[in-house]
Amino acid sequence: MYRTTLLIIISSCLSLALLAQPGLKGKRLDTTQAILSADTTLAKLVEFRDSLAQVGPSAGDLREPEPADNTLFILLIVGAVIVIVWAGRRAWLRGRKA
Repeated sequence: MYRTTLLIIISSCLSLALLAQPGLKGKRLDTTQAILSADTTLAKLVEFRDSLAQVGPSAGDLREPEPADNTLFILLIVGAVIVIVWAGRRAWLRGRKA
């Protein structure tokens, strides 16, 4: 009883999802655009690449970069070493008792 109800619910959800997809039936592909016209993807990519070449720090920005703060990484490494040593010591003591 529950399996059939669940199966009906799942199949109805899937059929609704399939019905919501636009079909290609009756639609024609747009072939009016020339292959190398001004608004093709290749032209847009070249324009984007050229615009990226201009991105960067301005010539008037003479500030020195701030040094990175490695405190968090040092604490993470020290904590990992402490946990490894503690677990190794505990395993060594258990092996000694047995």
